[in-house]
Order: sequence, then C-alpha cells, then structure tokens
Amino acid sequence: MLIDTHTHLDDSKFDGDREAIIETLFADGVEFVINNASNLNTCVSSLALAERYGNIFCALGCHPHDAKNYNDQCEEFILENASNAKVVALGEIGLDYFYDFSDRNAQKKVFCRQLELAKELQLPTVLHIRDAYGDAKDILDEYKECLGAGVILHCFSGSKEYAADLKGFETFFGFGGTSTYKNAKKDEIMKAVGAGKVLSETDCPYLSPQKLRGTRNQPKNVGFVVEYMAQVFGLSMSDMEKVLRENTLKAFPKVRSFLSKANPHLSE
Repeated sequence: MLIDTHTHLDDSKFDGDREAIIETLFADGVEFVINNASNLNTCVSSLALAERYGNIFCALGCHPHDAKNYNDQCEEFILENASNAKVVALGEIGLDYFYDFSDRNAQKKVFCRQLELAKELQLPTVLHIRDAYGDAKDILDEYKECLGAGVILHCFSGSKEYAADLKGFETFFGFGGTSTYKNAKKDEIMKAVGAGKVLSETDCPYLSPQKLRGTRNQPKNVGFVVEYMAQVFGLSMSDMEKVLRENTLKAFPKVRSFLSKANPHLSE
C-alpha cells in the first residue's frame, strides 16, 4: 500500500471534507500518513488527529516561517507530548530563505534549539530547507551529535552533491508532487540518493502532482509520486511500495513500534 510521510490534514483547506478524506484513506490505497506541524496551534491539531485516527501519526515542531512566534509554550507542548506513541518525529523544522517570513537569525536560533530537543527526545527531525542549504549544512555539522535519531529532508530540492554531503547524518530524502513536474528532473537526484533512502510524500494540501496541478492535493495522490519513483528505479509499483514502506519504518522507528503493538503482522 501507499504511505504519505508528509501531510497537513489539519490545514483549513480540508475543513469541508477532512473526515471523509481520512476515513477513505485505506480504501484509496493509503496505509498511513504522518501529519506535520508548523507552530503551536498545528502541534495541537496534528496531535489531535493522530490520537483520533489509527492511521495518522504526527510530527511536532516549529516551521521556519513561524520561528518568530516560537516560545516557551510551544516548547513545553512538544516536551510534554513527545513520548506519545503517535508522535514519531520533530518537525517540520529548518530554514526558509525564499520567503523570509521570520528573521534569518531567529530561524537559525529556533532551528538549533529544536535540534537540541531532538537529541533530548531521541526523535528524528523532519527538515524544511529552502534556499538555505549552506547555512543548514553548517548547522547540521555543528549539531551532528543531536542527529542520532536520523534526519528526513522533506520535499528535497537540493543537488546530487548536497545529497551526498548529507548522507552522513543517516538521512532520508522525501520526494513529493514536484518530482513529477516536467521540468523537475529528479531522476538523477533520486538515483544518487538510492532507493533505500527515499520517502514518498504529498505535502498536501500543497504541491499537487503534474496531472493535478492547480487542485488541492491529498494523500491518495502520493500514488503519482510512487509511480514516478518506480519508473526511476526500474521497479514494479508493488515492489516500490514495499521499499518505501521499509524506508519509512527505518526513518520513523516509532511507527514500526506502534504498528507492531497494534497489529503484529502489519509491521512485518
């Protein structure tokens, strides 16, 4: 089955049919999703979704856009809920110099602090890095001891060379709808990363795949991404899904643990 490792199902764009979309995930071929937070409000709503639905996990964190709003209350919420079985990562966190919605110094400070939390909580980090690869790499090098639980580069848009630089951090690379765009040319980057290090995602409701550009994205559309990956790696859809499932369970160990306890055969 399909897996979507990066969703925002608590986004207001789903207010009209959120429940219907979630309740048909399995029928649409999606085994589970990981909903990612970006600030205190979405930490709360993401966790609420994860606790309500068995096929939703979540990541808690502060997005670089919201770094200016990061405070003790946000950090306390993360710390208080990190042990929840459905909280599987710290994210999405990082740097965004494309929009600069938060001051760059604030972004770096909050990014570094959350990497420290990742070490304390022993959770993998889901990174949002846009137009800031140099500073991000410098920070990751400096905070390497905080990355023992692993790194997920969400919506990876870097070069083959940058991907190679990051392999030392036990990194997985998320690819979504943008990889299917006609001018994306993601095949060489995927091959450089290797089939054993890729993850499938949508970033819904954003970044719909090529065939659905201009429409609201949703988890089932991850199938277009997996289809593209299968072509790149010369695998059948079924085999690509199996590879991606195993990659996901390696990248997010708490998902494997939860599935094993909930239904032992599902984590095999």
